[in-house]
Amino acid sequence: MVFAILTFIVAFLHVVGGAVVLHKFPRYKMMAISMIVLGFVYGGLTVAVTGL
Repeated sequence: MVFAILTFIVAFLHVVGGAVVLHKFPRYKMMAISMIVLGFVYGGLTVAVTGL
């Protein structure tokens, strides 16, 4: 359960951080998009862990 909560927090920070970087610094578009994608991967991992 602790792993799922930590994974959710990391996923949330990745998605929000990627969105902020994408908005404030458009020249780092690829890095921001990869941060957002990684956040969704962590989110999927959270769902998979809590579903088991």
